[in-house]
Amino acid sequence: MSLFPMPFQVRKHLEALRAKFFWGSGENKKKLGWVNWNMVMSSKEKGGLEFGSLVALNCALIQKWRCRFVNEECALWVKVISEVHGYNPSDSLQNAKIHNFGVCSRIVGSINMIHDKGVITYSCIQKKKVSDGRSTRFWWDVWTGNMALNLRFNRLFYLGRNPETSITRRWSNGWSWSWSRQICGCVLQQQLDDLISLIGNFHPTTKKDSWIWDVDGVIGYSIHDTRQLIGKVSLPDGLPVTR
Repeated sequence: MSLFPMPFQVRKHLEALRAKFFWGSGENKKKLGWVNWNMVMSSKEKGGLEFGSLVALNCALIQKWRCRFVNEECALWVKVISEVHGYNPSDSLQNAKIHNFGVCSRIVGSINMIHDKGVITYSCIQKKKVSDGRSTRFWWDVWTGNMALNLRFNRLFYLGRNPETSITRRWSNGWSWSWSRQICGCVLQQQLDDLISLIGNFHPTTKKDSWIWDVDGVIGYSIHDTRQLIGKVSLPDGLPVTR
């Protein structure tokens, strides 16, 4: 379930087994289910019993490969996938072109399907947690605040040399700058002051930078939370309608 999307007939059979067990049915006896099984799987907030959907679990397990792909870019399996399929780890397998019907293509297909249904967006992995700063681009990556620095301080960005440089190359026991011309004027000076104030507390560590999973305000990947989110969107709402 962590590698392949579950076929419809397999899902139907497994859910039937769960339902029979819950209702107390056996080989020699059958019992009537008084509540729709989809409602039983729904969350308590939606009027269900929160059994959880196997499809949601299946999708949540597959989504975990997105986090692993971007945060384990030095791993052999990531390098092989990148070379064979031409994927870029920084893209987190998002909207990647599927070249064949292998394992990786099925994972990508599941990721794209969840995105197309509006459950988990591609932008859930767009911000970096900076440690040593080696793999994070100072201007282009989102690593402080909710916007890349080249957009927030666009005038300074166009004056800066080496726009693709990493954070660690900007740091030498303090921030070092390289401008194409002298910073002058109230607007530029104000942007520089704001930039220094924003990143003034940064201090590098020996750990590697990592991408942050952020979905629906929940920081950090969790199969349980992702499963609940998928189920919340896909399962019905059984609460009474209030007028």
